[in-house]
Amino acid sequence: MTTISVTVQPERGQWDEVLASVAAPAVNQTWEWGEAMSTIRSVRPIRLLAQHDGKPIGALQAFEWNIGPVSMAIGSGESGDGGGPVVAGPENERAGIATRLLEALVTEAKKRRTLKLTMYGSPEFGVDVTTPASVQVATKSTPVVVLLTDVQQMLHEKVDQKTRNQIAKSAKHGVRVREGTKADLAAYRTIQKELTEKKHLHAPHLNTLRSLESLWGALAPKNMIKLWLAEKDGRVVGGALILYAGKGLLYRSGVLTEEGRDLYAGNALQWEIIADAIRRGYRVYNMCGGTSDPSDPLYGITKFKLSFGGEMRPFRRYSASGNRILRFLVYRLRRLLGKNEWFPLLIYP
Repeated sequence: MTTISVTVQPERGQWDEVLASVAAPAVNQTWEWGEAMSTIRSVRPIRLLAQHDGKPIGALQAFEWNIGPVSMAIGSGESGDGGGPVVAGPENERAGIATRLLEALVTEAKKRRTLKLTMYGSPEFGVDVTTPASVQVATKSTPVVVLLTDVQQMLHEKVDQKTRNQIAKSAKHGVRVREGTKADLAAYRTIQKELTEKKHLHAPHLNTLRSLESLWGALAPKNMIKLWLAEKDGRVVGGALILYAGKGLLYRSGVLTEEGRDLYAGNALQWEIIADAIRRGYRVYNMCGGTSDPSDPLYGITKFKLSFGGEMRPFRRYSASGNRILRFLVYRLRRLLGKNEWFPLLIYP
């Protein structure tokens, strides 16, 4: 029924037609995100288009990382929020179309002799998509908040009582939330750097100011990114980078100082993000990554995200390996040389 057209550079009009027909497509499936990722050296988008009788009904975007002639990896990028495909076909055929697109990506990875394939599926399909042959699958999940159309109704019917109290306390303590500009990215990055050093996190995965500005330059003209800042007496005590696509928004990255944590600035930030989204007609907020395992270090932050009225939505992670010996040698050599072994991203949490 469905024929798959595979090309690195399909017609943009057809691509946008698919995404426009879906209420809340994943940001990393948008054409704009593909162009932003293209600013990273040695990374380029792979775009697959599904058509039925010449009509676009599905799209899947992934990214290839090359080092010289070697295709190091193909992936959808970020792991916490899921990804594609985006499918606009009939409801009873959508899972099948998604499966065909994933199969086409596996074929493309084999053709390019890619050493590693990692693709995160869409929470829209959960676990309903058939796993392509020769691919390993695992289940992840992300907190998703379905927004009501009235701000006060959202606050009192979906947000936990404890969280509402902390939002009020934050305001009482003098915390104010505002929308930032490109010039504020430096302050955001400074807090992120301090947190990275304090927690002894892997420094190479810290966002550079240049990468944040590149992301801003790619998405801001389309109103696809906002920087939210929480301030106390003029000092920035917290921030969040939010991405927007269709009627959905995505919590991509966030920071808090110790003072901000004590002042419940995180609660104030998230509530203002949600309230603003409701006022502007958004319907779905993906809060990006979580766990249902109480022993997991991320369990506390997951509970925080769910306290705004969210629920965990499952999605699949698909992975496959190419030439295992070559993969071992290449990645081992990069490790010995102190080179990055991970797929380069525009933005890290």
